[in-house]
Amino acid sequence: MHGPISRWLLSFSFAAAALSAGCDRNAPRLVSAELLEKDDGGNPFQEPVLLVTLDRPAEGEAILKARQIGMAPPQSWAPQAELPGDRNPKASYQTFFIRILAGKPDLQPEGIFNDPASRSGPTGLGVDLGRGLQWVDLQRRKTYPALTRVIWEDRDEVDGTPPDQVNEFRGNLVVDQGDLLHLYFSRPVLLSPAALGPVRGRVLVPEDLILTHPEDRLDDGAAPSVFKEGSDPNEVLVVLGSNPRLTPTPFPAAASREGGRSYSPSSLALNGTAIQPCEKIVERRIGSGAVSMQAMALEVQGDFPYFQRLAERFPDPGPRLFLTATGVVGGQVVLAGGLSEKKEGSPQKPLGQVLLFNPGAPAEQRFQEIGSLSQPRYLHTATVLPGEDGLAGTADDVGIIIAGGTDGNQALADLEAIRLNPATRQFSVEPLRQKLRIQRFHHTATAIPPNRIVFIGGTDQDSTGHSSIIARAEILIFTILPGGKLDVSERRELSTIPRWRHTATALGRLPGPDGAFSILVYGGIGIPPVLRKEGREVYSRYEGLILYSPEIIQIHPAASRPPASLPIAVPFDYARHRYDHQAVLIEEDQNGGQLAGPVRVFISGGSLRPLDQDPDIPLRRHWEFGRPEEVGLKTSWDPPKGSECAHSLVFHWDSLKPGEGEAEIIPSPTGERRVHHALIALPRLGLLSIGGENPYRSSLAAPETLLQGEMYLPRKGLLAPAAVFLDAGRSRFRAVSIPGAGETGLFLFGGTGGRESGEGIDDVEALKIKN
Repeated sequence: MHGPISRWLLSFSFAAAALSAGCDRNAPRLVSAELLEKDDGGNPFQEPVLLVTLDRPAEGEAILKARQIGMAPPQSWAPQAELPGDRNPKASYQTFFIRILAGKPDLQPEGIFNDPASRSGPTGLGVDLGRGLQWVDLQRRKTYPALTRVIWEDRDEVDGTPPDQVNEFRGNLVVDQGDLLHLYFSRPVLLSPAALGPVRGRVLVPEDLILTHPEDRLDDGAAPSVFKEGSDPNEVLVVLGSNPRLTPTPFPAAASREGGRSYSPSSLALNGTAIQPCEKIVERRIGSGAVSMQAMALEVQGDFPYFQRLAERFPDPGPRLFLTATGVVGGQVVLAGGLSEKKEGSPQKPLGQVLLFNPGAPAEQRFQEIGSLSQPRYLHTATVLPGEDGLAGTADDVGIIIAGGTDGNQALADLEAIRLNPATRQFSVEPLRQKLRIQRFHHTATAIPPNRIVFIGGTDQDSTGHSSIIARAEILIFTILPGGKLDVSERRELSTIPRWRHTATALGRLPGPDGAFSILVYGGIGIPPVLRKEGREVYSRYEGLILYSPEIIQIHPAASRPPASLPIAVPFDYARHRYDHQAVLIEEDQNGGQLAGPVRVFISGGSLRPLDQDPDIPLRRHWEFGRPEEVGLKTSWDPPKGSECAHSLVFHWDSLKPGEGEAEIIPSPTGERRVHHALIALPRLGLLSIGGENPYRSSLAAPETLLQGEMYLPRKGLLAPAAVFLDAGRSRFRAVSIPGAGETGLFLFGGTGGRESGEGIDDVEALKIKN
């Protein structure tokens, strides 16, 4: 025994006397008293413990010196008030404990207490904290398993097998059907028998779970999400259904301090309280349901990949944008040129520096300067001549051709080569004797194995500032001269749709020894076929419109067969117009570079911002054809509102029907518009569109940069929000994917950091994905 047993005989008259003797009307009121028989882990207490709740916090010292503590019916017991947590008398508490130090009172916690003088019936507790003795009925606290963690597991189908029927999974960087939510509880749990049935097993929102983000969902109703037994006694699984929406970012982040979308982890709670728990999840021993005391943030498994900033920094002059980044043999990257960011007292300027980035080198030793371009430049192209195997980044690569660009005052026609000496394994940078016939920047350069490059479109600008859109493509054939230098051995030209800020995607070679190599050219700013005039090589930028105008360029290996341009008719839709977009071939449609049927090209991002609102492009007209009725389309004219380019496209083309094509519109799941971003093909997974800036809320001086991307999953034909986030917003950068034996590394170089910093980025961000 811890002390003498006191007998307290309490009555209404005694309580009334206590109230009248000294009542502090500012003291807290008693709300409830609950009998605790087990701790949070389900372990029984040696002695009963009473949990008292007040209507507002009271000072710990006042609780410990409670004037009276009584029980009715009167009992033989010795009570003691006890503080929870750190037990600091100077702190304030809204709940506290009363422990029974001596005696064994007969507690009857079921029912409603109403008479402190009664010698039978339900038990009541009285406590005086300054208002006099206050009475409340003692209730038995029903203890339930409490939700303690929620972890998202990224899972993907294997060979088309449904996710719940295979044992090995590899994630796909999106929250999609078949992914798991691991719900962990404070005590061992299981699914109630009713929950395992075909109907009751479905997870209902908000009947079973509450999602705290209004845009979140576990499924869209087509394929429901379901509960499933976990492998751990304290765990229950939720298998996500069709087209879910959850944000598993491990950190709250904002795309820009001055606007833009903010991101925070999704969170969820069981739709249960201590009175009304979730009955589909029950405690293994006593069978009661489960509750959550608060919404739990969605965590991410520890091995899930995220972008991380490396220790590397660009050497002087530091940050740069509009550079080129090219993967080369050995899993290395060659970085050339760019536009330096402003520094105190110095303006932006073009760069001629050429760097080699080696991800396998020791930390902070991965950058090496290997030379300089003879003419500093940005907005140029860097194209690998892939050699006989047709694959860039292999031992037989002929070299990298740097072409065109601008020095900030005028367009350039210079060609320069970056080559690896097989004997010394050293790179060299050297200008070529030949040049482009038409100087250009904002053009495209597409390699045709083994040694040809097709330069399409772009804009020309002379030293007076006069600029024009180029309507001639140049096809250059390169050769190695005696002594090892590269030169242009042959030049051919082709009249094309005039455009700039477009994309050109290599599709592959048609079957047969004389099969033409095909290139898809899409979008940009330029002159549609109906307005193009035969024989003109350039057009004023004032004549340009925002295009879709897909065009197939076919280059024949035989010199006797001239190259051809095949414009493709595609139905009018504003969502198909765009410039400053990205395009990548969905390579699983190819067979060793040979075309024998349909292929698909994925197109993401781009802008439909009216060009006369862009001070850098003072054009008078906007969208191709102007109004649909001008070309006989029977549809009402609804000018674009900016959301059209949030949608992506999949361009379908059949090599057996070269004059036909379809640009399928893929709705965006996020509605975010982006330009100056990266679109990267990731082995096994799909195509990741990441970073960039919102064209409607940006300028070169203050872009609104984006953190989250979107993933296109070709097998599912699905565009979903990516579950990977940049460490910080980044735009006008370059990205290179480097495949390895066990993992693929994705590296981001340079760019600008957005409104919050107003400065360029001088570091490298990396994402490493298991193959």
